Amino acid sequence: MDLKKLSSLLVAGSALWIAPVSIGWAQNADDVNPLPEASPLVQEPKTPVEEFDAVLMMLRLGKPELARYYLQQLLDGEPDDATMLQLRDRHDTATFLELIRVPQLEADAKKLADRLQTAIRNHVNDPGYFSQLVKKLSGSSRDRAEAIDEMRYLGPYAVPPLLLELQNPQQTNKGDLVYALTRLGRDANDPLIGALDTTDSELKATLISILSTIGGEDDAIWLLRPAFAEGEDPAVRLAAREALARIRYDSPARTDRLSGSGAADRLLRESITHLTKQYQWPENDRPDGNCVLWSWNPAQRTVSEHVTTPNHASLHYAERLARDAAALAPQRTEPADVLLATLMVRDMDANGWDQPVLRGPGSAHDLAVVCGPETCLDVLRFAQEQKLPGAQLIALQALGLNGSVKMLAEQAGKPSPVVQALDAPDERVQFAAATTILQWAPEQPFRGNRRIVEILARALNGGSQPQSVVIDPNSKRGSETVGLFKDVGYNGIRAKTGMEGFEAAVSHGGVGLAVLHPNTIRWELTETVANLRRDSRTAHLPIVIYGPAHLRDQYGSVFAQFEQVAFVDEANNSLELKRQLVPFLAQISPPPLTQEQRGAQIAEALYWLRRIALDANHVFDLAPAEGALIAASNNPELAGDALVALGAIPKASAQKQLFLVAVGPAVDAAIRQRAALQLGYHIQRFGALLSNTELGQLQAAVAAAKDPRVQTALASVIGSLKPTPEAARKQILSRPISPAPIEVAPAKGS
Repeated sequence: MDLKKLSSLLVAGSALWIAPVSIGWAQNADDVNPLPEASPLVQEPKTPVEEFDAVLMMLRLGKPELARYYLQQLLDGEPDDATMLQLRDRHDTATFLELIRVPQLEADAKKLADRLQTAIRNHVNDPGYFSQLVKKLSGSSRDRAEAIDEMRYLGPYAVPPLLLELQNPQQTNKGDLVYALTRLGRDANDPLIGALDTTDSELKATLISILSTIGGEDDAIWLLRPAFAEGEDPAVRLAAREALARIRYDSPARTDRLSGSGAADRLLRESITHLTKQYQWPENDRPDGNCVLWSWNPAQRTVSEHVTTPNHASLHYAERLARDAAALAPQRTEPADVLLATLMVRDMDANGWDQPVLRGPGSAHDLAVVCGPETCLDVLRFAQEQKLPGAQLIALQALGLNGSVKMLAEQAGKPSPVVQALDAPDERVQFAAATTILQWAPEQPFRGNRRIVEILARALNGGSQPQSVVIDPNSKRGSETVGLFKDVGYNGIRAKTGMEGFEAAVSHGGVGLAVLHPNTIRWELTETVANLRRDSRTAHLPIVIYGPAHLRDQYGSVFAQFEQVAFVDEANNSLELKRQLVPFLAQISPPPLTQEQRGAQIAEALYWLRRIALDANHVFDLAPAEGALIAASNNPELAGDALVALGAIPKASAQKQLFLVAVGPAVDAAIRQRAALQLGYHIQRFGALLSNTELGQLQAAVAAAKDPRVQTALASVIGSLKPTPEAARKQILSRPISPAPIEVAPAKGS
């Protein structure tokens, strides 16, 4: 904070005086908030204006705690709108923003800045106030100048009431209103651009003429549709072309130099720039980092202000620009595809990534379903090219409903976009691609079919809690790091080398973070990061380099080369670690799956693995999922489907797991029954792969089983072993003799 600069903002003739020596101001015994230290002021401030001056003076003297005290006093007094506007008159908006940059004042200074914004909006919305301003426009030259100065002071907030008056002038003539809007300068640009969506052709033509005076080349893109679209009102078209000529050639008469050729392409490029978050929004004065967007409100017949994030503002502009491009190129499908992708991204952002994909009337999903599989495939391909995971996810889910197995075929020697989605950076998209293909029930193997089971197994192997892979060659230090990251919500998988860590990251679902120590070996750190980024399964995985603070500067090239990599200083406790980690993870988009989403994904993965096991075509090999299925079969909540899927894997290890569950005395009877039935099926299909010892244990388990359902199921396993006639004879004769014949039931009534 430049205190000399700030002190110059103090008004001359302040009511406050500095004591010749620092003495504490006498306070009443009942003061609620005592001064934090002795104040150099001889006289304590009594009005909001004096309190604000005291804040600035204390900063000049290097006493931020006293400045904070006087700022709190000002806020506690709940200054009204008139007071806030008076403070801005004396010190201008820059002073409020400077206060926010003082660490000790940041929170309270933000509250004061928000209060000022509210006061400005309330001031403008007072009909009586603005009505008097409009009347002055047609008064004396002095009145006119005063009105213009006040409107310029209000900036963009003067535009909405001026637009209302412009449609039905009552207090002055149209020319004066146009003049006022023109004198607002670039402050009026954004509201006027928002107002171009009006259906009032006369108003639109007027606004375009104003933009031609105050706008620049950046604003010209909004004039392309009215200048060249078919069916546009002639007056609007002429105004737009003259405006473009004035902006580009400094003369409204040079419309002969204009051409609509390429206009649709330019609009489409600009739409994609906004959609992919590559548009660079100019810095603004808002302390919260948000921006203001204006849009036409038909009900109010003027523009409305919306405070939004830069990303959401870009989504709004991407939609408008795509619609403009479609109007200029009615025979082309690309603008409509970009528009549909934009609506998909908007739905994902509005509904939240922690919620299921929005469906139902009015949703982008249902719109995609109605548009058919070819459009969905085109949108999916576009979303892949532009790295839009939200649009990919919705397009895939729509294809699950309107697509078919024919869409797995290669096109021009390239894999189908749906097959390519199996290698998407985002695990949601991978899973959606896998389940979409499974819904199509392919009967023949296809390129990439092995990835289906890998994706399901990875989801199943992840558990419901997010995990981290901690790579550190030092066992003790690595274990301590795992413990710290567990305290901030990440169950840890420890690896001693980069290669081990990579294998763990690609094989486990639910890995939400890779943690690398600077001394990572086999591969070394940069190579490990590169390999994680190169593999589709970990391309989007956030990576943290966790080490001593003095090593941070050594990794600038890594941060420049790879996205979503950050350095985190070694921490003494989880609170310190969380303070550094949370801001980094908050930038990751899309965010990791929630615990509920992971649980649902595990259940769905098991459902599909079970379906694959029962599929007579055997298109998919379940072997890659064996480890995950064995783990799931030991979980009572997951065991049912896992055991069925294990029954389709032709390996001795799978048969042994079925055996272990079937004979386990502590296992729930229903699960033992399912395991025994699947064991019998497995033996019939792939032969007996159990050892003689295990076969002997099986015989004993039949005799020891107390639940009749379990005993019957285990007996079926014995039968599936196809005993020899001698063994069968022995089994039959081992049955005890029946103690008595079946008695005849007594006749009724006897």
